[in-house]
Amino acid sequence: MNRLRAHHGNTRGRATAATVRRDGFGAKRCYEVLIADIGGKPSGYLLFHDDYDPTEAERGFYMGDLHVEARARRRKVGRALMAALAREATRRKRGFLWWISNGWNDAARAFYADLGAEDEPVVAHALSEPALSALAEEAVRPSSAASLPSGRRVRRPRARR
Repeated sequence: MNRLRAHHGNTRGRATAATVRRDGFGAKRCYEVLIADIGGKPSGYLLFHDDYDPTEAERGFYMGDLHVEARARRRKVGRALMAALAREATRRKRGFLWWISNGWNDAARAFYADLGAEDEPVVAHALSEPALSALAEEAVRPSSAASLPSGRRVRRPRARR
């Protein structure tokens, strides 16, 4: 995961060997990993987890990471990993795979197009610290807004003037 982040120029991230073991291989795993090897050496991985599309009322997989080591590129490792995920989706009766890629990553977009994937006109949104905690605090402050099923209240957004 760290090599993939570095490849994308992303210096953020808290993945360690311990978090990978806990979250992917522990009692309460939250993702699965497919690992490819060439000659007994790991050459790439694909990380995925369950997903659900409420519009289509259908289960599928979200692919969080696909990384192929530089020495293994152009050897169909990425395609083999994607095919293995498609096979697993079919086996588990999942109706779709989806993922995001960086708009600047032309090589990834060409690779995915070659698989038959279509670009979707969406914008990804992320809420992380410190904005995540700030928004969470709004859920525990008393207000006169409508109640949530938990009995907590949230403030209504104020109209801009």
